[in-house]
Amino acid sequence: MDEKQVLLRAFEQMDRSGSKAIGAKEIERYFKNVLGSPLNEQQLEDIVSEATKNDPSSGIDFERFYQLLQPALKLKKEEQAKKAFSQLDKQGKGAVPIEELVPVMQAMTAGKGMTRLSEEAIKKMLRSGCSDSKNVTLADFTKMLVGRS
Repeated sequence: MDEKQVLLRAFEQMDRSGSKAIGAKEIERYFKNVLGSPLNEQQLEDIVSEATKNDPSSGIDFERFYQLLQPALKLKKEEQAKKAFSQLDKQGKGAVPIEELVPVMQAMTAGKGMTRLSEEAIKKMLRSGCSDSKNVTLADFTKMLVGRS
């Protein structure tokens, strides 16, 4: 299931009335409980105002909900990438040798119904996404996991 489908399910659960629109309370709860980023009143007002084109009574439909979540979801993914990278960068050098990432990537795909990639295929893939042919930096790692800005 891709990200958009997951968000559609979440949206449908929040839309208890079946009106195909949600309001400020649902947005506030989603940011607080799911994204772990509580909004202050001004942030909530700004988000709802932008998403409803200054007409909060119209509610927020799924497409608007999906669009307004993109920056928050990207930030969350970046934070997760940073946390994962810090686990890999045990010496705190700001870079992890590609050689050390190969077994990690092989383990990540093992038993998940994915084709097991060879060591060379993984190295080639990592090098293609890195600014350095021997190491993966936090910026490289984030781009690979989150995507380009």
